[in-house]
Amino acid sequence: MRIVLDARGVRAQSDGMSNYIRHLLVNLLKVDLTNEYIVLGNQLLKAHLAQASLLERTNLRLIISSIPFMGPAQYILIPWTVQRLPRVTLYHYPHFDMPYLAHPCSVVTIFDVNQMANGYFDSLRRLKRFYSYQTTRLSVTKAHHILTISHQTKHELLMRFPWLDAQKVSVVYFGLNEIFQHHYSQTHVAQFRQKFHLGTDRFILYVG
Repeated sequence: MRIVLDARGVRAQSDGMSNYIRHLLVNLLKVDLTNEYIVLGNQLLKAHLAQASLLERTNLRLIISSIPFMGPAQYILIPWTVQRLPRVTLYHYPHFDMPYLAHPCSVVTIFDVNQMANGYFDSLRRLKRFYSYQTTRLSVTKAHHILTISHQTKHELLMRFPWLDAQKVSVVYFGLNEIFQHHYSQTHVAQFRQKFHLGTDRFILYVG
């Protein structure tokens, strides 16, 4: 398969979507030696791939793109870019506003449906909600398959678009970020517990 992964959304801010795209690509390349990946990205993504020693992979072709991510120009420029590539099997876009004419076989990732909720935007709420609804509707209609990151998102998506086939929507949880895979020494752990008066009991850290 020749897969186009739209990774233009990778940016310096450590937000969920940027991390998702970067980790998805890095880990796919680590485990998949068969399929060919054509990646639409930027210089920051190139640096991440170089750091992971994946930039020279024979099944990777990185295209540095200046097409603004989530901008209106992508609805014309992304289909034009994909059509000029060698025969593509699949196009994956990681956000609700997929350029729906990019490829007849497309996969879209929907993180949540907050953009369609009342009170989500600070200004021009009705206009932005209308745009979000229409772009999401077109994305999920045109997509060959839809990925969500939780069963709650899948449920809310099917509630808003009840005509969607539930079999077309798959829940794929986030993986474990490498920052949580660091092994600390017993001395470091003891110092941490002492600093925050945790004793020897087990505890739950909640951030929200």
